[in-house]
Amino acid sequence: MNQIGQEFQLDSSKDTRPFQFATGVTTLIYQLGAPLRQLRKEYPNADIGVTVGVTEQIVAGLLDRRFDLGLISLPVTEEELKIMPLFDEELLVLKPSAKKVHGSRIRSMQVSELAEASFLLYPKRSNIRRVIDHFFTELNVSPRVTMEADDTEAIKRLVESGFGCAIFAGARLT
Repeated sequence: MNQIGQEFQLDSSKDTRPFQFATGVTTLIYQLGAPLRQLRKEYPNADIGVTVGVTEQIVAGLLDRRFDLGLISLPVTEEELKIMPLFDEELLVLKPSAKKVHGSRIRSMQVSELAEASFLLYPKRSNIRRVIDHFFTELNVSPRVTMEADDTEAIKRLVESGFGCAIFAGARLT
């Protein structure tokens, strides 16, 4: 601890060391605005880079030492990484609405509703899709996937346009 403390200057505004952080786009948009503003305020001269990618790319970058820190979606089984959980995530279903909805309405869904719906999901190669597929397996539901997309905002717009339902992970701080 003493050695680490000696590496850091007493005046954080003079710290100019490079730091590479990687995160997913959804986490960046919905969770990291205030923390990143605080970081920039505390370390105004630091060379901080933020890379946006999917969990698989972030894990590869951490292992290749391109990133100093990554915020990823679990589960990840990589023994070379030290993983510290920050969020509990719930799976949330987004359904199209026949009329314009102001604000959000949260309600429960029956398994039969999930079994009958068509879905727009992330590609099978993504970590979050594995979580979603595991969810369906636990419910003994074979989802009807009509489209796949990498981008959360694109999926939301497609649901809004009536193309089907989607499932997203909603984070809560632990």
